Amino acid sequence: MKCEYCTGRPLLERKNLMVSYSSDYKVFINQCNYLEDSVIGNTVPHSLHGVKINFCPMCGRDLGKHS
Repeated sequence: MKCEYCTGRPLLERKNLMVSYSSDYKVFINQCNYLEDSVIGNTVPHSLHGVKINFCPMCGRDLGKHS
């Protein structure tokens, strides 16, 4: 069974790790295995700058291995 948060499916089909219900702000795992948000870095306070992760926080899959 593939994880809905970290699989290689098109990015729009992946589930978000976090969602702000008061705005359109989202955090997700992109196809290069970086945490990414829906806002371009430095355009708003506290925006992310693409942090590479080694494991999916939802299923624990090793993101360094190709599947």
